[in-house]
Amino acid sequence: MEITFFASFCAYLVKGLCGFANTLIFDAILSFWQDNIEITPIDAPLSFISNLIVAWHEHRSVSFTIWGRAAAYMIMGIIPGVFFLQTEKPGTIKLILGGLILFLAIGMMRNRKKENTGSTPIANMILGISAGFFSGLLGIGALISLYMARVTSNLEAFRGNLAILFIVTNGFRLILYYHLGIMNAATLRVSALLLPAMILGVGCGLKLSRHLDEGLVRKVIIAFMMLSGLSLIILNF
Repeated sequence: MEITFFASFCAYLVKGLCGFANTLIFDAILSFWQDNIEITPIDAPLSFISNLIVAWHEHRSVSFTIWGRAAAYMIMGIIPGVFFLQTEKPGTIKLILGGLILFLAIGMMRNRKKENTGSTPIANMILGISAGFFSGLLGIGALISLYMARVTSNLEAFRGNLAILFIVTNGFRLILYYHLGIMNAATLRVSALLLPAMILGVGCGLKLSRHLDEGLVRKVIIAFMMLSGLSLIILNF
């Protein structure tokens, strides 16, 4: 339980700092000991509550135009992702997770403020649906951050709009998990035990974000993602 508590604190510290990647980090740490079918339903309620906290903190920077379209795309991908979670082998899911972590790390290397001149509505739709699929499969919505980073002008807007987006999509995902039996009383008890770690992590992350250089924070996250992704791929190939 100590490792799970530590993983939760680290994950939500990053959530407070940059607005996403909490489930990515939570999964990356615990996937070496547990399968995603056990990890995802524990983190889902924590993620939902943490997004409420971040959305309230950044509510002045939220825009329906930004998060509404992305939410519709993600919901289209969540449904097949959740059903795939029940049928796919754990080793294969971990390989997918490792590849996703590397993909996100490479994407984050690009300048977040650079205009996306090559972006098209179809490309954004594909990105949003893919983000929903991985959100349903692994509980990870960080893929949509690559899109969100290009349509927001500062860290506050980035975090706030992502939080609202995740509230909508995570709420939909929680309903599916409960209906399919993936989330139950046992997983909810573990989530409740991890609430203090989540609240402490988010609070520390939000406070640190006011003092730390954004570029430094992103470099640390990128390095962690790349190392974790490579480890998961090597161990499960």
